[in-house]
Amino acid sequence: MFYNNGNGVMKESFRDNIGADLSVDYRLNKFQIKNKLTYQQTKSKESPYGSFSEYTKKLPYDRATDEYGNYVKQTERWRGSTWFTDSDLINPLWEAQLGSFDKTDSDELSNETGINWYITPHLLAKATFKMTKTTSHRNNFIDPKSTKNQTPLSMTNLTSGELRTTDEEGTSWDLTANISYNRNIEKNNINFNMGINSQNTNGKTTSAEYRGFPSGQLTSPNYAEDIYSKPLVDQSKTRLVGFVGVLNYSYDNIYLFDASLRLDGSSQFGSEKKWATFWSTGAGINLHNYNFMKNIGWVNLLKVRVSYGLTGKVNFPSYTAQTMYEIQNDEWYKTGYGASLIAFGNENLGWEKKYTTNLGLDFDLFNGAIQFSGDYYFDRTVDLVNDVTIPSSTGFTTYKDNLGEVEGKGFEINLKSTIINTQDWSLNAFFNISHDKRKFTKIAESLKAYNDLVVDHFNDNEADDLSTPFTQYVEGGSLTPIYGMRSLGIDPTNGQELFVKKNGELTYEWSASEQVALGDTEPDAQGSFGFNLRYKNWSLFTTFMYQFGGQEYNTTLVEKVEDADIYRYNADKRVLTDRWQKPGDKAKYRALSSGLFSITQTRPTERFVQNKNVLTCNSLSISYDFNPELLKKLHLGMVRLELGANELFRLSTIKAERGLSYPFARTMDITLHVTF
Repeated sequence: MFYNNGNGVMKESFRDNIGADLSVDYRLNKFQIKNKLTYQQTKSKESPYGSFSEYTKKLPYDRATDEYGNYVKQTERWRGSTWFTDSDLINPLWEAQLGSFDKTDSDELSNETGINWYITPHLLAKATFKMTKTTSHRNNFIDPKSTKNQTPLSMTNLTSGELRTTDEEGTSWDLTANISYNRNIEKNNINFNMGINSQNTNGKTTSAEYRGFPSGQLTSPNYAEDIYSKPLVDQSKTRLVGFVGVLNYSYDNIYLFDASLRLDGSSQFGSEKKWATFWSTGAGINLHNYNFMKNIGWVNLLKVRVSYGLTGKVNFPSYTAQTMYEIQNDEWYKTGYGASLIAFGNENLGWEKKYTTNLGLDFDLFNGAIQFSGDYYFDRTVDLVNDVTIPSSTGFTTYKDNLGEVEGKGFEINLKSTIINTQDWSLNAFFNISHDKRKFTKIAESLKAYNDLVVDHFNDNEADDLSTPFTQYVEGGSLTPIYGMRSLGIDPTNGQELFVKKNGELTYEWSASEQVALGDTEPDAQGSFGFNLRYKNWSLFTTFMYQFGGQEYNTTLVEKVEDADIYRYNADKRVLTDRWQKPGDKAKYRALSSGLFSITQTRPTERFVQNKNVLTCNSLSISYDFNPELLKKLHLGMVRLELGANELFRLSTIKAERGLSYPFARTMDITLHVTF
């Protein structure tokens, strides 16, 4: 049984969890029956004080209160009346006084039953069946007095207030049954396993919207003046069944061989491609078990291994492969309700498949002083699932299809070390690092058409997000590139940015067709390290996370410095210190635009692509285990008092705003663990 009261960083926000589980394990002759019943309830509430970004955007001379100390409904409309929208003038502190709320209650009940039948000393049959039921209810209410309503109160609009309700129900079951045979025959060890796995999920979401409430205290749908939209019901259902066989063989505990075969069928694929076969095979050698190696006392483990196999993946929503219609229940015809086509299916949509080769090395030296596990892999993904662009004359712009091939290479290394191990002292350390690089070896025409759409987007001066880089895809290119135009920086003579075309020519004109890959958000390497120190009953454990070699587009510099709208919003102080002002200035940013409606959006450029290297202290905990002799007298198994903290510091080569929607927090907690 557990209870976790988690108060949020923003005032009056929280997420409370309470739960309990009951486990039973009973054995009768050759049968073992296990059952685990689990229940968990979560209650959460968003802060009435809104998003943190609403405060950071306010001008430094905006006043939240009047001369009497009362919160004002809206902040000052400075300069021209048409320069500010109503959303710009919202005072979040005044809104927090109202009856608006956003609450969610959810419950999860699951039961897992397992049966083991020990037929013979070498033959075992197992079956597990798990059922899960989830429910969730969300109410998002906006007070009638709030200026965030779609139709705020006014002289011509005498009713306001909105309520959006969302109810979700889900059921799922998972059945696994297998039979295994394990036998040692002289120097031979054989382990064979075959089984079946079947899964089923059902989901239902009902949403509705009500408008027109008499006050912020009367929030039930019964008080609504109007059902703004009829309850909308969205249902989903998936089924998956798989048959698997696994063989493990070893000779003299030196030579190892593994093989597996699996047949899977899923309802999420097209009617012509529901089934697929996957397989893998591997081999290894325990070199430390050779006679000549056994005489080397400081080598405890030395193993080499290799494997090759095919795996599949489902990474899209239910019904993607099916053509779907929506009932038009707001109109009635002589023949009944009408229906419109809302999704274009693809009966030939098949599994995304990945062929992977893995080479591995494991060793353990000096009784755990040095423990190493390393893997090098290269893989090829075929039938990559993505959105295919089709002519809009069909009524749709995309549908799911298999396209493109991706090649990946990388390595993973894990190091552990037992540095000190005595009765009173112990010190263990760990370090891991991984590297993964992927590129397209083949892309379909639909991705090439997508690249053309990106160019068209930037050629439309009325489009949104003209300052945000859009990913483009080319054969031989990365899956996570940052695209923009190469730049030499700000010309000291005139304050304009000097761009570089693909052919090396210099220009002051930004062009969408001249964009190239300027960086990659995928780091060259990432991983973690830490240690565990124990002295008698005291323990100290800490972990650090790091990454290096990747890049990021610094949108903070673009939005808060380069394109700063100082007429309406707060801005970074670098707006005044690092911009070009007069001929001869060597500046990072171009000159300020004059006039609210002449602020130029900076298009994606090399100037804002920065190297991203990060080191964080992810967690730290100090614990004390009480004396077992004393606990035994009190009929207690274990009592541990623990003080923990997360993200104590974060070092990064990029200075950018984080946590504007919801602030990041360094949290500390005290936990008491008791077992009976």
